[in-house]
Amino acid sequence: MRFSQFRRAIESAAQIHLLEGLPRPNFEPHAFARESAANAERDILGSRFYQESHPLDAEDHAAIRTVLAERRTFVRRYPDLRFWLTVRSLCGGFHADFAIEFRHDGRVGAALVCFGCREIKTLIQGRHCITICCPTPKPS
Repeated sequence: MRFSQFRRAIESAAQIHLLEGLPRPNFEPHAFARESAANAERDILGSRFYQESHPLDAEDHAAIRTVLAERRTFVRRYPDLRFWLTVRSLCGGFHADFAIEFRHDGRVGAALVCFGCREIKTLIQGRHCITICCPTPKPS
């Protein structure tokens, strides 16, 4: 599945919901165990989220849809080795902090966001589309 397919799906989504990721199991094992035992959860592409989703208000919906549908938001995955080494040392591997979930043509789509490594994994109906990383912020 290509970015253009994901883009069409997110642009036409009537509702977008936000899912919060559980604590990172390898960095916060006690918090993960406590939260996992006390809360209903779901798995999306190997990342664990609290079951309850939160619908977005109209302003947040529009902002998230605009960012996720814009090709310039993303760069190629690991454009050079120095970037990859920096990302890996900051994050330790992909862990979805949040998922943005939506419905399109009767199918469920999502974008899984890892703030540590600045990656986004996208999928539609359980099928992994692309993994892309966000550009590094411009120095101020």
